[in-house]
Amino acid sequence: MFNIIPYIGIFSALIVSSAVTLATAPSQTTVIYVMVTMVVTHLIDSNVLLPLVVGSKVRINALITVLGVIIGEMVWGIPGMFLSIPVIAVFKIIFDRIDSLKPWGIILGDEEPKQNRLAKTLSVRNKARL
Repeated sequence: MFNIIPYIGIFSALIVSSAVTLATAPSQTTVIYVMVTMVVTHLIDSNVLLPLVVGSKVRINALITVLGVIIGEMVWGIPGMFLSIPVIAVFKIIFDRIDSLKPWGIILGDEEPKQNRLAKTLSVRNKARL
């Protein structure tokens, strides 16, 4: 749940889990193990699993993500921070499906616009001539 908010999420999750472990664990090394486990799990999740599962379906620009979280917090507070990313993803999907709104989908997205087959053929021919 804390993973939705970039940078702040892992930090707050790390503090909460370390505080709970510090209050309940008999030794201090357990707190270090929990911290290392949290960081490693976060790194694997955010750098491997999340791009494979979500990134292939909906690609959202990082700047739009940060702005969405900030605007979501200004409008709805903490719940707005959590809900802003799914709302942006829904808007991007809608914008990508409606022809007149595709430029907005490109702005929200993180991928390059796809060329049609004719443009690709012409660019390949022009490169071959050079």
